[in-house]
Amino acid sequence: MIEHYKTYKNPFTGFLILLFTFFFATAAAQKQDIKPTISPAIFTYETEITVTYDVTGTPLASLANAWIWVWIPDTNIDAKYNVNPASDNAALTNNAKFTKAVADGKTTFTIKFKPKDFFATDISAQRKLGMLLKGNDWANGQTTDFIASIAENKFSTLLVKPVTSPVFINTNSTLEIGAISSESATFQLSINGMQVDKKTGITSYSYAHVATETSGIVECSLEISSTLAAEDTMMTFSYIIRSATVQLPRPAGIIPGINYQEGDATKATLCLLAPNKSSVFVLGEFNDFTVSPAYQMYRDGEYFWCEINALTPGTEYAFQYLVDETIYVADPFADKILDPDDQYIPSTIYPNLKPYPQTALHSKWYQNRLGIIQTNKPEYEWQNITYSKPQKENLIVYELLIRDFFDSNNRSYNKLIDTLSYLKNLGINAIELMPVMEFQGNSSWGYNPTFMFAPDKAYGTATKLKEFIDTAHGQGIAVILDIVFNHQDIPNTYAAMYFDFTEGIFRPTSDNPWFNVNATHPFSVFFDMNHESEYTQQYMDTTLHYWVHEYHIDGYRFDLSKGFTQTVSGSDVGKWGQKDQSRINIITRMADKVWSHSPDTWLILEHFADNSEETILADYGLMLWGNMHGSYKETILGYHENNKSNLQWGYAPYRGWSDLNLVTYMESHDEERQMYEAGLYGNSQGDYSVKDKTTALNRIKAASTFLYTVPGPKLFWQFGELGYDISIEENGRTGEKPLKWEYYDDPERKKLHNLTAELLEFRATNNIFTEGQFLWSPEGEIKRIVMGDDNMKMLIIGNFGVVDHMIAGNFPEPGEWYDFFSGDSYDVVNTGMEMFFEPGEFHIYTTKKIEGVKTGLVPWGANFVITALPEDLANRQTIYPNPVNNHFTISGLKNGQYSMQVLDIHGQPVKHGEISLNDGFQGSIQELPSGFYFLKLTNATEEFTFKLLKN
Repeated sequence: MIEHYKTYKNPFTGFLILLFTFFFATAAAQKQDIKPTISPAIFTYETEITVTYDVTGTPLASLANAWIWVWIPDTNIDAKYNVNPASDNAALTNNAKFTKAVADGKTTFTIKFKPKDFFATDISAQRKLGMLLKGNDWANGQTTDFIASIAENKFSTLLVKPVTSPVFINTNSTLEIGAISSESATFQLSINGMQVDKKTGITSYSYAHVATETSGIVECSLEISSTLAAEDTMMTFSYIIRSATVQLPRPAGIIPGINYQEGDATKATLCLLAPNKSSVFVLGEFNDFTVSPAYQMYRDGEYFWCEINALTPGTEYAFQYLVDETIYVADPFADKILDPDDQYIPSTIYPNLKPYPQTALHSKWYQNRLGIIQTNKPEYEWQNITYSKPQKENLIVYELLIRDFFDSNNRSYNKLIDTLSYLKNLGINAIELMPVMEFQGNSSWGYNPTFMFAPDKAYGTATKLKEFIDTAHGQGIAVILDIVFNHQDIPNTYAAMYFDFTEGIFRPTSDNPWFNVNATHPFSVFFDMNHESEYTQQYMDTTLHYWVHEYHIDGYRFDLSKGFTQTVSGSDVGKWGQKDQSRINIITRMADKVWSHSPDTWLILEHFADNSEETILADYGLMLWGNMHGSYKETILGYHENNKSNLQWGYAPYRGWSDLNLVTYMESHDEERQMYEAGLYGNSQGDYSVKDKTTALNRIKAASTFLYTVPGPKLFWQFGELGYDISIEENGRTGEKPLKWEYYDDPERKKLHNLTAELLEFRATNNIFTEGQFLWSPEGEIKRIVMGDDNMKMLIIGNFGVVDHMIAGNFPEPGEWYDFFSGDSYDVVNTGMEMFFEPGEFHIYTTKKIEGVKTGLVPWGANFVITALPEDLANRQTIYPNPVNNHFTISGLKNGQYSMQVLDIHGQPVKHGEISLNDGFQGSIQELPSGFYFLKLTNATEEFTFKLLKN
C-alpha cells in the first residue's frame, strides 16, 4: 500500500486532536483546493518541469517551508523523497523542497524537477503523475490532490477547454474550445460528426462554437495530426443543452433514498430531497456513468425522482447524483457506499468487495462516493428476536473501537463475534461500538461520519454487523451505537449540496437547510448541524429509526450532544454549558420520536452541561455520561489535597437526579489511560510508589471496587480490565494504538482482569446494588461504602493514601462478617474496632459469604483485627513498652493457659507457642525484624489481639 494514500485520501486522519471526542481542526490542517501551474504544460517523464503553487490568501501562505509529495496514481510506485515529517530525513526531502517567494502581493511555492528523478522505479510507461504541496507534517496543511498527464513522447497534445465533459450550455450560447500541441499540427473540429473548423501549422488551437441545438447531448471531437506523430490524436467531449426539469408527482409511497418495488426486482425508484436545486441527473453503471437527458430526474416540489429499469436481480449497481451540473454526491440513504479507498480493505475483512468503477472517478476527492442499488438483496434471518435486554440501571458497558481491538487483518465484526465469549466472561452486559457509520478513509475513530445509513466497509459487511448484534443478544449482551449528529464531514450529501469548496473557505453556504455556515458553539469540528431545522430533525429521526429496526441495536450514545443547539455561545465554553431550554426542547423532541416507535431504546448523551439542565434530561428518561476520570485519577495516583479525589459526583442522587441515569466511568476513549498516568505521576512515600507497575495495578483494583459497587450504569474503555498503559497520544490522539492482548498472560494484569470479573459477577447476582440502601464517604484518603438490604449488609473500606493507616471499622452491625476476596470470617463484637491498612489496601466485608470468588486477587488477607475491646476489659489489659525494642510485658489478663501467635501485617504467622499467664507475662520478639505486628492470645473462651511495633 502506498503510505501517503492513507493520509491524503483521509482528510484530518492521524493529525487531529480530540477533546471530549471533538476534533480540533486548524485551518491549515484542512486541505486547500489549489491547482498548480506546470510549465511546460505538456511534458514527458524526462522533461524538467516547473511546478508553482499560488497559496496567496490561504493558511498555507504562513508556512515557512513546503515540500512536494508525488506519486504514480493507481500503482504501488511511490516517490523516494516522500518522507513525513519532512524533517525526519532532510537529506532526502531537500530534493522535494519548494522555494518560497512573496512578491507583488502574491505568495508562491516553486520547484523544478524531472519526474523520473523522483522515482527509483522506471516510470517511462506511466501516463499520470500525482502531486500535492504539504507542510513539514500533514497537520501543518496540504493542498488537494492534483493529477497531471505525462506525455508518451515528444509530440503530445492537451485539451485545455472544456475542462470537464459534458458541459452544460444554453441554446445559442458559446462554447470555448481550446487545445495545445508540443509541435506544429493540424487541428480539425467536428460537432455531431460534421466538420466545423480546421486549422493547420499551429501549436495552440481555439474555437468559439455557438450551440444551436434546443435539447439533448451533443458529441464533439478534435482530431490533431502531425508528421511527427505515428498516428492522429482524437480528443472527444460533449455538451448538453440545458432544459427545464420536468415537474411530475412521485408515485405513491416513494420516499427519499432507494425504493425497491415489491414483486419486480428489475426496477428501483430513486428519490433525492434537494430543496432549491434546479436539476438532478443519475449516473450509474446502468448508463456507464454518462450524463444523459434520459436520466434527468423528475421534480416533485423539493424532491427529485426517477425510475431505473432493466436491473438484474441481486446485482450491485453503483450510482451517484449530479446536482445542478457541478455537484456529484451519493444518495444520503444508501446502505452501502463505494469510494476509492476500498482497494485497501483486506479481503479477509470484506470478501468480494465490489471494486470502485474507474469510469466514475473524478479528480476531486470529495466527488468520489457512490451508492449501491441491489434488488433482491438477501434478508438477514434474526435468531434472537426474543432477547431481553438488561435493565438500564444495571448496565455495564464495554466501549470499544474495532480498529484498535484487533490487528490490521482482523478488524472486523466477524472477529468481534469470536471475542464475545471473552467479554461475556468478563461480566459486561453491553458493548458500545465507537461510530461504525461510513467515515472518511479506512482508519478512524469514526467521529468524521459521511453517510449515516451505511456501515463502514473497513470492518466488514452489513450482514456480519447484524450477525454480531444477533450473536451478542444471544449471549445476553446489548449493543449500543455511538452516533454523531452534532457534526458531519464532507462528502456528506446534505453538506456537499450546499457547500463552498473555494480554497480558504471550505464550509457550508448560508442556504444549506441542514448545516450552519459556522458552528454556534466552541469545540466544533467538521460541519455543525442546525438542530432547529426541520430537515435536520427529519434526517435524525429517520436515521435513529433505521438502526433500531434494521440492525436491532439497543441504544445510542450521542456524541457532543451539548452541541445540539442554535444558541450562539461562540468560543465561550462557560456560556455554552449553561442551561439552554432550546437545547432541552431539541433533545426531548428527538427522544419522544424514538420512544414513539421503540420505547425501550436507550438514549445516552455525552453532554457535560450545567447540572440543572442534565437533571431535567435525566429525569425525562435519558441517560448521561458521567466523566469521573479526574477524581478517580487522583484517587489512584494518591493525591487528596483540596478534595481532588472526591468521588461523590459519580452517584446520580448526589446530583439531585431522581433515577440512576448516570453512566459513570473513570476511563473512556477520550481520556488518558489511568495506568499510564499512574506510571508517570503516581505519588510515593518511602519505599511505596504508585509508579510501580504492581502497585499501580492494585490501586486500579481499589478504584474499580469503588466504581462498580456504586449503584447505576457503568462504562469502561477497552483493555481497561488489563491496565492498558499506552498513552492516548501514542501515534497521535486518534491514531492507531498497539495491541496488547499479551497483557492477558501477565499474572499481575490478569489479577486486575479477574478482580473486575468478580466484581461484575457480584454486582449482577445480588440485589443489594439495586434494592439496598447506599451510603458512602467518597472524599479523602480513607473511602468507605455501606450498603444493605434484607439479605445482606456490606462494608467497603479503602486506604487510598500512600502511608499506613489505623482505620476504625464502623461496621453497620456486630456479628459474623466475611472478607469478599479471601472468604475468611470473624465475629465482630465491637463494631468500631480498629484495623491496620497498608497504602492502597482495600476490603469488601459482607454478612453473607460470597462463594466461588477467585483467591489471590489482592495481596492482603482478611483484616479482622480487634484493637479496641469492650469497655469492661479495655482498662485491664496492657502491653508495654510499645514500641518494643526486643522484650515486652502483658498484664491485666486472667491467669491461665493461652495459645500465642505473632502475625505480620499481612496476617501471616511468624511465631507461635503455648504460654502460661500468672499475674503477667514477659515475651520476646528479638528474632523478628523491625516492623508492625499483631500478638494474638487465645484461651478456651476468649481471644485478644494487641498491636506491636518493633523498633
